[in-house]
Amino acid sequence: MSCFKVCQDTCAGYTQLSNRFIDDYMADANDAQLKVYLYLTRMLYANKPTSVADIADRFNFTEKDVSRSLKYWDKLGLISLRLAQDRTIESVQINNLEQLVQTPDQDAALSAPEALSAAICTATSVFSPTVSAFEKPDYTAAQLKEFRKDDTTSRILFIAESYLQKTLSANEISTMLFISDKLGFSVELIDYLIEYCVENGKKRMSYIEATAIDWAQHDIKTQKQADIYVKKYDGSVYDIMHALGKNSSPACSELKFINKWTKEYGFSFDVINVACERTVLTTDKHRFEYADGILTNWYNAGVHSTDDIDRQDVAFRSAAVKKISDVTAPSSVSKVSMGNGSGKFGSFKQRDYDFSKIENLVSN
Repeated sequence: MSCFKVCQDTCAGYTQLSNRFIDDYMADANDAQLKVYLYLTRMLYANKPTSVADIADRFNFTEKDVSRSLKYWDKLGLISLRLAQDRTIESVQINNLEQLVQTPDQDAALSAPEALSAAICTATSVFSPTVSAFEKPDYTAAQLKEFRKDDTTSRILFIAESYLQKTLSANEISTMLFISDKLGFSVELIDYLIEYCVENGKKRMSYIEATAIDWAQHDIKTQKQADIYVKKYDGSVYDIMHALGKNSSPACSELKFINKWTKEYGFSFDVINVACERTVLTTDKHRFEYADGILTNWYNAGVHSTDDIDRQDVAFRSAAVKKISDVTAPSSVSKVSMGNGSGKFGSFKQRDYDFSKIENLVSN
């Protein structure tokens, strides 16, 4: 198996994990990106070899997920990838975050200070040949000036500054030019892009740029395509699919159920997950319909949290016990005949139990 060794040539100003990483980069990264970066750091300090395939196997990612994560950190300047002519990794440098310069008007200067390095012992292919098509050029001041003169540009900058609630820096304007010019995004798609990022709490231009590149790589050209894509690949969607024992992409009908539970009902994943767990334990068919029945009942009952579910369960058990008590009570009392004071007992009628009804109550 091809592998690369992560080694350290200096540790100046560097601890096990930089506080700068936690403060400025951790919130914007997704699960795969975080794990890849942390694992690279772990391998660096352990001075152990690793590979794209090794990382993918360890965290149950695809090799493409790992490659995208490496590219993401390279784009932000946290690592620097050096590729050979055949597009294989020649070296990886893990940059010292304390030396990355950041100002209020700039997300980060994507310089590559020499601090920590990862030496490749065997070249490993990680990028497709078309990756260069999504690299942001170094625009000149003249190009940015010309860009700002365009009427369409004025709309784009107005949209961005309205959502981000600040005046864009030169570096941020360069990013908008890249998205508009090289990625070919329309004004409407850029509007949707920034709105989507801001609504998800991601206002950093680096995140907006990374999202735009991801959309471009998936050949998204319209707002409608983007809307379908983000709904289909939203993290919570896959969490719910997995909770119901499904590993495939959601069908349109399944996506409607998920949107109903998350948007219309406003349930958190914790609440939905409880319904999914009960569904999986009960049936292996029509699971979405079954889970929808549970969640609709909870919604009508005013359930908002797992604590509310616990209270509902207690109330249901109490009601079930009462029903069982009612069912097991004798259908008629013993009749005692006291004819002429003789004290003789008359006929005694046996108690009648509906055992099938009792069994149904207990099982439910």
